[in-house]
Amino acid sequence: MASYNRVNGVPSPANTYLQTELLRKTWGFGGVVVSDDYAIHYMIHGHHWIPPGATKPVDGPMATACGMKAGTDLNCGFTYSGNVRKAIEAGLMGEEVLDRALIRAFSERMRTGEFDDERAVPYNKISPDVIGCAAHDALAEAIAREAPVLLKNAPAAGGAPLLPLEAGRLRKVVLLGEKRQVKEMSLGGYSMHKPSVVSTPEQGLREALRRLNPQVAFTCITPQADFSEEERAAIREADVAIAYVGTLNGVDCKENKDRKTIDLPRGQAQWIQKVAALNPRVVVWVQAVAQVNLEPFRENVPAIVWTGHNGQAQGRAFASLLLGEANPSGRLSCTWYQNEKELASITDYTLRAINGTKGRTYQYFTGAVAYPFGHGLSYTTFAYGDLALGADTVSPDGSVTATVKVTNTGSRPGQEVVQLYVASPNAKTRERPRERLFGFEKVSLRPGETKTVSMTFPAAELYYWDTTAKRRTYDLGTYEVRVGASSEDIRLRAPFTLAGSLTPRLSVVYADVDRQIFDLTKGKTQACITPSACRNDESFYDAKALSVTYASSCPAVIAVDALGTFTAKAPGVATITVTITADGCTKSTTFPIAVL
Repeated sequence: MASYNRVNGVPSPANTYLQTELLRKTWGFGGVVVSDDYAIHYMIHGHHWIPPGATKPVDGPMATACGMKAGTDLNCGFTYSGNVRKAIEAGLMGEEVLDRALIRAFSERMRTGEFDDERAVPYNKISPDVIGCAAHDALAEAIAREAPVLLKNAPAAGGAPLLPLEAGRLRKVVLLGEKRQVKEMSLGGYSMHKPSVVSTPEQGLREALRRLNPQVAFTCITPQADFSEEERAAIREADVAIAYVGTLNGVDCKENKDRKTIDLPRGQAQWIQKVAALNPRVVVWVQAVAQVNLEPFRENVPAIVWTGHNGQAQGRAFASLLLGEANPSGRLSCTWYQNEKELASITDYTLRAINGTKGRTYQYFTGAVAYPFGHGLSYTTFAYGDLALGADTVSPDGSVTATVKVTNTGSRPGQEVVQLYVASPNAKTRERPRERLFGFEKVSLRPGETKTVSMTFPAAELYYWDTTAKRRTYDLGTYEVRVGASSEDIRLRAPFTLAGSLTPRLSVVYADVDRQIFDLTKGKTQACITPSACRNDESFYDAKALSVTYASSCPAVIAVDALGTFTAKAPGVATITVTITADGCTKSTTFPIAVL
């Protein structure tokens, strides 16, 4: 899918380098590319893009031609359908460009069996009864239990961490949150249809407390500008006050509507501070589209949990995790920054800390971090030991296997996400990441149980992109494998040496074709094939030095000569095969030709 943004000044749907040079010629993608919703439209009305050589921004026909010629075959929206004929008539693109897009689209539809006998298509055996079935409901709840991330879990006033709550010892529980957050289902984008089985946070917690301790007095408060005296008393007297906060889809953000700040909206951080001033036993549960700013209260509350929009079972999962019936095992998939002002402008995609910026992501960021990439706590503890590597020295052709023993040293069953990072010999320089994630594995452990976790990664992935040579290149020397519970919580380290070079191999064969549909009544009967071949280091072979052969599945319809020129002979369809041999490897690609 071609995205909305520009890359190096060119909108993604019109970016030939992305859609053809990289995606197809380098990586070997053979499917169909569709624009993100209205991405072609935004080239006109959002980017106001002026293509190289043009004197004015694109209009409908020009945006259509630029998108199709670059390799965006389908438009999610209406720009193509209203302008493709105009683009051809204006000479902005030829019919062969439209033919190529249609052939790619219909080929995918054929692969999925759309035009086959319905009885031969396995998807037709799936009945609507599977929607919302018991197995799917159970899966939704299992996912909802494993997704939340326990960010913080400290003692409220000395002793043990606040979570999990012991239902049998609770007398009074207060849940605070906006009505749309706690009393209704807050679902993510594209959740248009309400599932048949749902559980709101209030329902989930109320039902769990009733089941585990019917004597608990449960109060749900919807915070206003300030708390009433009665609400203050309820908060103050509660064994635990649970603040359920976050963002609302469609209100605070949605597709095509970014947040302008990561602060919690509608004063939620302010009323959390008021709750914390009344009661030290506060759990903040955040359900938000992404990171939110926790700094106003992070040091003043003992427990914080974050989750994305957690689906139809969010209420039951919320209760089971708070009450210890489930153990948190989610991990952060991005760095949580303490101060968004330490980041460059949202339009600055530079990752490295250069030009006065502090960079981005766990690989380069040099500012203050609230919670690191990969972070997530558990109600139990884990110990790591006996890290071993399969080899001391490896070449880019080889692989590295790391094994480590992980032990549950706590009193509860739990799941640890073992993470493997690698640092290059130049990790301390500005040009290289400080470390990169190369593997992770989630392992379930009973109290006292030990398991050996093994992870393997190809050494070829240790490359960096050489912008001068335009190929993958390697830092040779001593690398460090780091294993731990997050990008900053590294428990064990082991070195290995990368030596030698990557053995060149043919990786991708691509054929650019002048035309794929011929009409014999219009006179044009010949077209050419321009082949390309890419190595496994993403560099290209000299096309003139390639050993290339061509073959037609039906020479009576399409004849092809040794130079890649093919000639339409008679109505029908044929498949052309282009075969290239290089560096001892042989690979082929095929494409269809139709003659009318």
